[in-house]
Order: sequence, then C-alpha cells, then structure tokens
Amino acid sequence: MKIMKFQSILIAIATITVLAGCGGGGSDGVISSGSQSVTAPTTGGASNPAPQVTSLTFQFTRAQNLTLQLPSLSTRISFEFLDGSGNVLLEEERDFATVITFTDVSPDIKEVKLTARDASGYPIREIRKSVDVIANQDVVVNFEGAETTEIPNPTVRLLDNGYQETIVTDGNPIIYETKLFFLPVLLFENGEQIPIALELLSATVRDTSVARVYLIDQQVFFGFEGVGPGQTVGEVIIPFRNQNLVKEVQIAITEFKAQTPQLRMTPGSSTVARFDIIRPDGRVETDVANKAGAQAEFAVKPHLVGELTGVTLPTGGPAGTVEVDPNTPPGTLFTVEIRYQDPETGTTMVAVCSGGVVSPDIGTR
Repeated sequence: MKIMKFQSILIAIATITVLAGCGGGGSDGVISSGSQSVTAPTTGGASNPAPQVTSLTFQFTRAQNLTLQLPSLSTRISFEFLDGSGNVLLEEERDFATVITFTDVSPDIKEVKLTARDASGYPIREIRKSVDVIANQDVVVNFEGAETTEIPNPTVRLLDNGYQETIVTDGNPIIYETKLFFLPVLLFENGEQIPIALELLSATVRDTSVARVYLIDQQVFFGFEGVGPGQTVGEVIIPFRNQNLVKEVQIAITEFKAQTPQLRMTPGSSTVARFDIIRPDGRVETDVANKAGAQAEFAVKPHLVGELTGVTLPTGGPAGTVEVDPNTPPGTLFTVEIRYQDPETGTTMVAVCSGGVVSPDIGTR
C-alpha cells in the first residue's frame, strides 16, 4: 500500500479579537453589537461632512489572553451574514487580515457566522455573533459573548456514483459487474462536504485477483475486468493534516457466464444456450434460466450490425433454445443475450455468448 507522507505541523494557539475604534475630535456615535456597546468616531463638520457609508468592520489581531482565539493553522475566514430568519444575505471568503471591512451591507443583517479555515480550506472553528447594522455608519463588530464551536476531525464519506455494466467479450466468460465509482469527500460536523484533490488520493484492494483500483479525476474506481468472482476489501486513503483517514469498501463480485461461450451450429440444427452464475463465496448455480420459477428473457441478435435472418428462439422447448433454419448460409454470425432477474441480489443480470453457422462438412468440430 502506498501511503503519502506529509510533514507534521506544529499547532500553536494564536488569538484573534475584535477591537473597538476610538479617537477624538468631531462627534461620537454609539454603535451597538449585541449586548456590547462601543464608540466609533466620526469626523468632519458642516463644510466637510463625514462620508455616509453603511459598513461592518472586523478587526483581528494575533495575541495572547484576548477574547477570541483561533489556532495558528487559520489562514482564511469564511463570512456568512444572516437576517433575523436565518437566511444568508451575503457570503464571502477572505484571507486572514488584521482589518476586514464589508461596505454597503444590508441593514437586514442581524447575525454573522465566521468559519476559520486552514490552508487546505478545511474548517477549524465556527463563531456566531449577533450584530446591529446602523445606516451610514461603520460598525466595528465586537465578539464578546460570541458562540464558538470547535469542528473536530472529519469522517470520510464515499458518494456512490456506481453503475451497472456488462463486459461483452466474444468467446470469453462474461462478468456481470456493479462497477464502483466513488467520489470521496471529507464530511465535517458543521455539514460541509469537501471533495479531495486527485493528487492527495490513494486507494488499494487487498485481493487483486478479485478487483483492481484506479483513480480517475477526483474519483476512486474499483474495476473487475479480467478478474474472477470473489470477495475482498478496498481501502480509500485520504491524508488530513498529520494523519491518514481510511475508508473501507466491501467488494463482492458475481460472475455470470455462458457454459459454451461460442456456439458452432450447422444449418437445420438447434441447441440450448445455458448460463451459469458463480457467487462471490464460490457457489455455482448452473443453467439458471431453466430453474423452477426463473425469470429470464433471451434475444438473438446480429453479431455486429445489420439484420439477422435464419436464426431464431423457438418456443416450447428449454429456455435459451436456439434454432438455425436449414437455408441459413454458413458464415452467419450472431449473439445470444440473456437478461436474468436474480432473486438473490435483486438485480437484472445480463450476459451473452457468440454463435456462428458453419458448413455441415465442418460441423461442430
């Protein structure tokens, strides 16, 4: 298993706080933020009026023993501004700075939610605080009494993009597949799901005779071409800060194949195309279409393109009976397809076998 190594990061605690503005000259206006009141200076007189701008200012610093503390891993801050009903009116992400100001803000803003993030964009801490926007004034937000929530390490979630596909290969056993495409994300307790960059992903399977693993875009793909039935475990590995998060995937492969992959038939002959299932635990079920109560549909089709004549599926005999008309010319190629409702897995399994009409002097040798 290839594990990517990452340098351990020493986590120190820095502090972050909101400072109230102060100054002299001009008239002072009282600005309220929750239960905390601070004063903000205004300047200018009758001949030089102060600019009329409605804004919210956040003043941050890193020091010890202040009201609001953030880990030193915090490099970016996400802002969400909400109205009294909890609706998001504005959201934006900024680099950490000592002063961050939002201008022309809505007077309907009643609360702000800040999410401190590390350099990878992962959330570290969430802070919520009520605010009061005052028209034509710059409100310096004070976070005394703010609600602070630590966001613990995430869990790995695999969003299933799986689909079903049958690999059709002439003359070879057909493996019925439930291909497993997963989009790995980190799921955080604040509800965020963050996809993982391809260069950070790794994955493995314990038994490569059952499945193989591929990385495509930001997805992990467990593929089964060229391997047999069986059971194994896949592992998706995601580095997170100074550790690896691992998610296991249980993989079980069922093989659905023709007893005779190639049917060689002469004009005027008939035969039965029979299909078997090999379960992941090794159990073999033979000729499943002719089991009591089986739900199976057969179709005979041209080998590639065009129309097929002289090869039919007669009724009244065993399921999968193929009949060749006496006038069918040698060299006619066809495929027999079965769609079987598997009661054990609850899925529709599909498999094929190839066939060809040969000259009677060649027969079925």
